[in-house]
Amino acid sequence: KGDLVMICDKLTNYENYKGINERVYRALEHAAHNDFSKSVAGRNDVDGDDIYYNFVKEGETVPLEKNTYEAHRVYVDIHVDVVGSEKVYVSDISEMNVTKEYDAEGDYLLADGKPQAIVDLKAGYFCVCLPNDVHMPMVADGQPAKITKAIYKVRL
Repeated sequence: KGDLVMICDKLTNYENYKGINERVYRALEHAAHNDFSKSVAGRNDVDGDDIYYNFVKEGETVPLEKNTYEAHRVYVDIHVDVVGSEKVYVSDISEMNVTKEYDAEGDYLLADGKPQAIVDLKAGYFCVCLPNDVHMPMVADGQPAKITKAIYKVRL
C-alpha cells in the first residue's frame, strides 16, 4: 500500500520546506510573496519551464461526479488558493485505476478510484502534489463556487 507524501500547509509556513527540494521551496517562497493581483490569466513564468504557474481567475469549482483525477511525472503541482476554497482529493497512484495512460506531451495521466485524503484548501494555503499523488482539485464543497487560484508547475 502506498504512502501519501503530499504536503498541505499555510503559505506563511513556507520556510519549513527549505531543503526538501530547491525548486519546490523557490515556488513556495514565490507564492508566499507574490502579488497575485498582477497575475495574468494562464501561464505566468517564474523561472522559465522550471517554475511557472497557471493563474485561474474566478474559475468555478466542479461537483465531484463531474471531475477527474490526474497525475504528472515531470512536474510537481502546487495548488495555491488566492480567493475562495476547494476540496482536493488525493490518493497514491498505487491505489488507483489508470483510465488514460500517461501522455508525455501533456505530462498527465487520468485515473479513478477512492481518495485516501480529502484536503479542504482555502485562501492562504497550499497543497503540493508529487508524481505519485493522483489528485483531483477544484472539487466543489456543496454547490459550485467561484475560486481564484495559482497552480505552480515545478520541474523535478
